[in-house]
Amino acid sequence: MWGLLSIIMIILYVIAVTIGLTMIRAKRIIQSLIWSRILYILTFTCQLVITIRIFHNHPYSAILSDIIAITLFILTEINFSNKQQTHLYGFNITLLVIMALSLLSITIFNIQ
Repeated sequence: MWGLLSIIMIILYVIAVTIGLTMIRAKRIIQSLIWSRILYILTFTCQLVITIRIFHNHPYSAILSDIIAITLFILTEINFSNKQQTHLYGFNITLLVIMALSLLSITIFNIQ
């Protein structure tokens, strides 16, 4: 149940971040930033519950998933601050996508 909820939250999070980074108006960017913050708090909560449940079986992948989740959220804040300053870098977006895909894949690995 927590794994499915986490996967759904990651997908919704990626959608919210994508919409926010493609917006032009500042008001819509801030609204999308708020939604992405709510979703990443929920995603991180799900990741912590999964970590608590699977730590005795997969300790390294559990810790790695938490580190990837924190890195993903830091990159989100960096990208939104760069977007508000109108200096959005392609490398940061690529790294954000890679981190989201790796978090999704390690979550799927952890719940099996």
